[in-house]
Amino acid sequence: MNSVQDFLLGKDKNFFLITYKIIQENSNFFNENDPDYNLNYDYEFLYSYYTTNYYVRCKLLPDSIIEDLLNNEKFDINTQNNEIPLSPQQKLSLEESLYIKLYLRISQGTDEIILITS
Repeated sequence: MNSVQDFLLGKDKNFFLITYKIIQENSNFFNENDPDYNLNYDYEFLYSYYTTNYYVRCKLLPDSIIEDLLNNEKFDINTQNNEIPLSPQQKLSLEESLYIKLYLRISQGTDEIILITS
């Protein structure tokens, strides 16, 4: 599976780490060698682009991690953010906001990590 990571600022002004992978037939979907395998994601969903399906995972990033990231400091992406889990409405809003962004990223064939703001 190819993996891509992006960062997204949600409509509610939260930052999210977004990863997506191509779902391939007869492949080990959860691979322990995958660097994202041990991340605790807040929301996961499937996205289709033509005949290709993607497994999309979203992780809410607390302000402390954003600060460390911007200051090039070491941080643990699995740091608990002590936030209430995402509500169904927040998940729906996040998924809807990603549809166009995912389409643009995937259709352009890009795979670098970028910071996306909305």
